[in-house]
Amino acid sequence: MPVNNNSLSREDKIKLENAGIELNPKNKSGDFLMIGQEGISSSSFDENLTLMPLRTALERKPEIESYMWKLIDPQKDQYTRLAYENRAKNGYYIHLNPNSKIEMPFQACFFIKELKSEQIVHNIIILEENSELHIINGCAAGNYVLQGSHIGITEIFLRKNSFLSYTMIHDWSPEMTVRPRSAAEIGENAQYISNYVSLRKTKTTQTHPVVTIKGEGGRARLNSILYAPEDSNLDVGGKIILSAKHARGDIISRVVSDGGYIIAPAEIEAETGLTSGYMDCSGLLLKDKGSIYSIPSLNAKARDVELSHEASVGSIGQDEINYLMSKGISEDNAKNLILQGFLDLKVKGLPESLQKSIDDTIAKSISGM
Repeated sequence: MPVNNNSLSREDKIKLENAGIELNPKNKSGDFLMIGQEGISSSSFDENLTLMPLRTALERKPEIESYMWKLIDPQKDQYTRLAYENRAKNGYYIHLNPNSKIEMPFQACFFIKELKSEQIVHNIIILEENSELHIINGCAAGNYVLQGSHIGITEIFLRKNSFLSYTMIHDWSPEMTVRPRSAAEIGENAQYISNYVSLRKTKTTQTHPVVTIKGEGGRARLNSILYAPEDSNLDVGGKIILSAKHARGDIISRVVSDGGYIIAPAEIEAETGLTSGYMDCSGLLLKDKGSIYSIPSLNAKARDVELSHEASVGSIGQDEINYLMSKGISEDNAKNLILQGFLDLKVKGLPESLQKSIDDTIAKSISGM
């Protein structure tokens, strides 16, 4: 990335790579790096993609402020209040011109390297009509950060016929408190895919993105891939509100507890007819310690809606392990292969390079478990 890499140790760089970030990107449409609360570097490699630190964007275009706190109530909880009271303007502003379709992903990274630091960011993303963008958000902290917190406010606006895939890969340190707060507004025939990947020990993570489909034919899909080692607490869910005819929402979770605690709340609310939604939470419990708590919620406020859900929690079958071991695979490698297959969530519509980045992150994380 075009930032002073000398400020990052070898261990820091490995953490960024584990979060899906390329330090010397060759096939990216742009990149953004924020270290701590102030150190920011950003660049766009496509003339149709406007990227700049939010603070700079507000100085150049004060009207952007009208998008801040439009989708998220600043009084929602203590973390949004803290961000609002601090007038958080560190983060990024992204704007994609109409009729611009960029296949090469844009990458952003939020990194913490100071002990007991608090990182508060606010991001604004706007895609105009008939545009397409893919974002990888890699968030990480040095393993030496014994205490810290990250609060991330992200508001996303998709105009008619636009498409956004938004992938968050987290590799925080074991003592981090993580509070992403995001919301998206989906226009007519627009499509939004969110991928949340957390595979490392974190003290506590809580996020519950809300997506409102306001345009007819809009679609949204929220995917979560979670692994919770001992002493991890993950509360990761999502809500999709279907407010226009022919809107569709899907919430898919693949969760593994290896002694950690996982809460997976999911809600689909149909405010109008001729809408549909589906949710699926599948979990694996690897140890007696820890738990998986799946909370599906379907709320139909009109006729002519089709909402359904599935949920299951189990363990790795000994028969599966024995079969792989009969092929000459060790027991540990057999378990890793089964885990990798369970967490393998192929997402239709993603560029091959982005899907590979997610797959590589999962494979790398499992091999180190």
